[in-house]
Amino acid sequence: MAQRVTMPMFNAFWQQNKLIEMRRSEKNEQYVRYGDFRADPVKNALGTPSGKN
Repeated sequence: MAQRVTMPMFNAFWQQNKLIEMRRSEKNEQYVRYGDFRADPVKNALGTPSGKN
């Protein structure tokens, strides 16, 4: 989901030397990368470029 954060031009950002804060959402807090695979790797095998799992 888009955060709708206005980003400054790079030079301005670099000179200000400040962090750009992003809002946190409940959905993002609960996200686990490859969560389905980690829960059941047989049922949720990861695809590979060769097609082999």
